[in-house]
Amino acid sequence: MVLDLQWGVYTTGTRNVTITLPLATSVTYAVIAVARTENNIGCSGSQNCQYVSNVTNKTFQAGSYDTGNGYAGFWWLSIGKA
Repeated sequence: MVLDLQWGVYTTGTRNVTITLPLATSVTYAVIAVARTENNIGCSGSQNCQYVSNVTNKTFQAGSYDTGNGYAGFWWLSIGKA
């Protein structure tokens, strides 16, 4: 088995962003998204700041939202099997 790690950053604040993995995997085990912020505020006003959904072997959707600050970009990491 060959472990496949892929990562990237999405810098524009938008919801339900579809990210296409640079290399499709045979199985995607996990996708992690973390809010990207240029200050120490982070996500101060929302119960659901970051989310990942609709994960496939080629794409996933993600977003980062804070009620107090609006949509933010995010860093992401995908763990899969090549």
